[in-house]
Order: sequence, then structure tokens, then C-alpha cells
Amino acid sequence: MISCVISTAAGCKKKYVEKTNAAPVVSNASAIKKNPYVIMISIDGFRADYLNRPEASDLKNLAATGIEANYMIPSYPSSTFANHTTLSTGLYPDRHGIIDNRFYERNNNELFDASKQYNGKWFFGLPIWELALQHYMVPYCSYWFGAGATRQGPINENLFIKYNKEANKKQSTLINRVNNIVAELKKPDHTRPHFIAFYISQVDEAGHATGPYSPQTNAAIKVANDAIKLLHDKITTDKEVSQLPINYIVVSDHGMTEANTTQTIAIPEVDRNKFLITTDETMVQIYGLNHDETMRQQEIETLFTKLEADRVSNNTHHNNYNVVRKKNNPYFAMGGVDPLKRIGDILLVAKAPYQFYNPFVNNGKTPNPKKPKVGCHGYDPKDKDMHATFFAWGPAFNVDKIDAFQNIHVYPLVVHILGLKYTHVIDGNAKVLVNSKVLKN
Repeated sequence: MISCVISTAAGCKKKYVEKTNAAPVVSNASAIKKNPYVIMISIDGFRADYLNRPEASDLKNLAATGIEANYMIPSYPSSTFANHTTLSTGLYPDRHGIIDNRFYERNNNELFDASKQYNGKWFFGLPIWELALQHYMVPYCSYWFGAGATRQGPINENLFIKYNKEANKKQSTLINRVNNIVAELKKPDHTRPHFIAFYISQVDEAGHATGPYSPQTNAAIKVANDAIKLLHDKITTDKEVSQLPINYIVVSDHGMTEANTTQTIAIPEVDRNKFLITTDETMVQIYGLNHDETMRQQEIETLFTKLEADRVSNNTHHNNYNVVRKKNNPYFAMGGVDPLKRIGDILLVAKAPYQFYNPFVNNGKTPNPKKPKVGCHGYDPKDKDMHATFFAWGPAFNVDKIDAFQNIHVYPLVVHILGLKYTHVIDGNAKVLVNSKVLKN
């Protein structure tokens, strides 16, 4: 499997690792055994202000014992896969390659979706768990997006627990996953994980289905609250595990907004012989397919002109979305550079709270079996409803509140606490969080 570290704005310099026939046996090096521990917990869709709801009271109490940010700014697009990969690599989405939940890669003529998340060819950068393995430090990841995808050799499924959609529907699964983390921490010091990544999905699922202000979303917040409290209580009351220098970092990937479900924006019809479309609720990407570059650019420009004219003439939605060329887009961190050739040639970008949705499918012949989402994300990260959560506590952290910051800066914080070194270039800046206001030492 190939690991690539992007070290220039124009592209990437690849460091190749040899393939192996079996997942390597992993143990902590002697020098690593006394290093601190980090449990990084992601609550998908946990908007920054959710922490002030009664259902999150235990989380609020834990945050008060350490560092709490006013909010954390996600990377564009404020979607799940892109931001979990940013959190684990310290790179913007157009640098680590996971630019959305679905996209097309022209170089390989291939579509990406969730089913590809364990194929390392889609990922660039050096995630925390792979950096740990390079230092002979044991990681453990439970349901974290892409975990294990970029490490050498086959995935060790004892260390990287794949997301299980059906099992995740059961409340008992979340409790079992908490118990499994505690069991990992009770292992002997040579196999005990020092970095643990733990993903919780229920808040995002409820937010999409019923909106950010619904009783169902509040109930899901309580589920996440109770799971994290259970984990913390089990660790602090265990005679052996409680002696370990364990630090907790709780993050989210994005927020959630109450979407407009009655005035949806139609996804445009295009010539599928010339163009390929990938869609989610808040961004439509259109890719030109012509192998003749001159013809492709002409076809892209013709379609762009039509789509922009359609937007301007749309009495309902002319101010509710933008049509932009990739080369001029202001959304992705690197603009139109697109070093990995994965961003659409034309982007249709919704403004909150609007979403793209076609009430009829199959060329308008069949009602769409899926309903518009009641809650949406993916919008401009500066939008208040997109703001994510960050708080942390444990022996490494001071007790204080800090200003908002971008999520690219979490990576160097985690790596610093773990006592690991990195030499590759990332977008995150260690000085933002690795300082005397946040950390004790």
C-alpha cells in the first residue's frame, strides 16, 4: 500500500512503503511505553452550541476540567469524510484527497464513496495512527473514517475496527465499543494502545433526519453524553487503568442547520456523455469527460454559461446558490489548484439553509423515494451553524477557555502529546494549540 506525503502546494512527493503479505504484529517500543495516552473522540454533527444543552451536561462538566474552545472551524466542505481526514492528517481536503463524501478522480477514471474508505490509494498525508505505527506505538481506532487505509500491509482488524452500519443501530453496540476501549487499556504495556480514536455517529444521524432542534437530536446528544461519561467513569474507577496518563480530546467534524425542505434546488440535467455529476445536499460537482482537453474546456465553458444563466433567471433561487468554475472557486483551501485532480470542473454550491434535491427521478417519471433532509451541513465553514466542537481534559491540559481555531491544528496537538515527531509538511500549525495556555508543559 502506498503512503504519500504532500509537501508542496503544486503536488506531492511520494514516499513508498513496501507491501507485506500479512498484517504486522504490533507492539510498543520500549521507549514508547511511558509516553502519554490520547483518546480522541469524534461526535459526528455535534454543533458547537450543543454543549450548552441539558442533554450534554456531563460533557460540559468534563470540558470545565480542561480546555474548551469557543468553537472549532471545519474545513470546506463541512462534510463528514473530508473533516475526519483533516483531523487525522492535519491537511486540508484538497491536499489529503477526500474532498467530499462522493467525488470523481479523473486520473483513475473512478468514483469515490464510503465503500472505498479502506483502500489506501485514495488517501494522502500521514494519519496519526500510521505515524504511531512508524514509531512502534500501538494505535486503536473504532469506527473512525478511513482508519487503517493508509498503513502498510493489510488492515489489522484488531486495531482498526471497521464501521458497521447495522450493528451501529443497536444501543448495545456503543456500550460494547466503550467496554472494548477499556479492555484495550487493560492490556500489558507492550500491546496497550497509546492513541485511541473513537467515532460516535448518532447525533449526526438524528440531525439529518429530524433537524438540530428536535427531541430526537437532543436524545442523540444524551446518548453521546452518556457514552463518553461511561468511558471516563470506567477508566477513572479502574484500579490499574486510572493510573495511566490518559488525555481526552473531544471533537466534531461539523455542525448542522435546519434545512429548507419545501424550496429545494433542482439538480441540473446535463449530457451524461460529456459530463459526470456527483451530488450531495449542499454541493454538486460536474466533471467534463472529453479526453481532448481543448474540447473539454469548451464544453465546460458552454455548460457553465448555461448553468449561470439558469441561476440568474431562477426567481426562487437566484440568490440561494452559486455556480463557479473550479479554477475560480473561493471555497477549497487551494482554490483552483486541485493538485489531486478530484474537484469538479463546475461547482454548484448551496447557501444555507437551501439544499439540492430533485422530487422526481428517472427523468422525472418516478417520485424520489428519498425525502429532503431536515438537517444539513456541508455549507461555508464560517456559517455559525457549521461550527464544530473542541474540548479536552487530562494531565496534559490546563483549565481555560480558548478562541476558535481551524481543525487543521488538531493533528500537531495530538502528535505532541503522544510524544511523536513528524518531518512532513502539514497545513496545521503547532503553535496554535501547542502552547502554555493550552498545555501544562
